[in-house]
Amino acid sequence: MEIKPPKQVMNPGYTGENRCIPCTVVNLGIGGIISVVVASKFLLLGTLFFAGSVLTIYLRGYLIPGTPGLTKKYLPQRVLRIFGKEPDHTVSDGLAEIDVKSTEFTKNTGTNVDLTPEEVLVEVGVVKSCSDGSDLCLTTEFAQRWIREIRSASRTTPEQLAETYNLPQDKVTITETEAGCVVEYDHGVLGHWPSETAILLEVTASQILQEFHPKWDELSIDQRGILLMSVRLFTPECPQSRTEPSFEKGTVETCCNEFSVLNLTCEETGDVVFVQKLA
Repeated sequence: MEIKPPKQVMNPGYTGENRCIPCTVVNLGIGGIISVVVASKFLLLGTLFFAGSVLTIYLRGYLIPGTPGLTKKYLPQRVLRIFGKEPDHTVSDGLAEIDVKSTEFTKNTGTNVDLTPEEVLVEVGVVKSCSDGSDLCLTTEFAQRWIREIRSASRTTPEQLAETYNLPQDKVTITETEAGCVVEYDHGVLGHWPSETAILLEVTASQILQEFHPKWDELSIDQRGILLMSVRLFTPECPQSRTEPSFEKGTVETCCNEFSVLNLTCEETGDVVFVQKLA
């Protein structure tokens, strides 16, 4: 029979999957040094202190308060690599593992010229240069049709997302978490989206994009994923409030790192619909 400590005692932020191994090692080292010093005078007390330190680190993730934050800020990247915790500079937005090579596009005319996702969207008439020429904007036709789809949608079902990525409908599940939504396919992680709204936007956009892109049915899952993620950057309005989303800076934290991101957010609901890491 397995005995587990009460959940009230455990600190989920720094234990389990969120445990920072370098931080744990640093704290064990601190506990060991203090224990040796104490044991040199009082052997039993030093032994008890070390045992208590190990238990505290196991339950709380650290011995000295503030150590996790200091580890994220000051521990060199080369040290993190030693523990297999190389800084993760990706963000949870879309498919989990997009194969870069499988997202290469060529012109629809058959010309063997590699295109970026944005160039593909321009080619098929989804986006164009803005009136001032400073950036890209949705074309009027795509924007109007997308808004109609958004307003007619309520929630996104796993079956709809499966259809978007041409997957068996009975093997896709969507689970909401504090960090967004985890989508699983056939007992494996398909991807992480920042919110259910982000998934809804992809599903509604795909229903129109498949009409604009003449070879949509031939695209791989990765190709569809990178195009739909790119389209989300141009979200015309939020589903619940019917207002335009806005950009705001945020911070993404992992067990041993933190970095700045730019979020496209629906202010009324707080739903993030697109995430981009800042350099």
